[in-house]
Amino acid sequence: MDETALDQETIGRLVKPVTFVLGAEHPTTKALINAAERGFSQDLKQAQIAFNRMKSTDRNTVLDMLDDE
Repeated sequence: MDETALDQETIGRLVKPVTFVLGAEHPTTKALINAAERGFSQDLKQAQIAFNRMKSTDRNTVLDMLDDE
């Protein structure tokens, strides 16, 4: 996945695999949950930034988990 904008639905789908990889208390997980629940543009932007800042190996693992759904 490139660094294109993620919509609220996609962010919602990312929550479960990111929680599995990083844990429920990780700031990235919290940003994704917040964006998925509230959907404000600023929340979506912060979730996008947090997701893109993940280590590439973790991000690829999350994306692979999405493909398996």
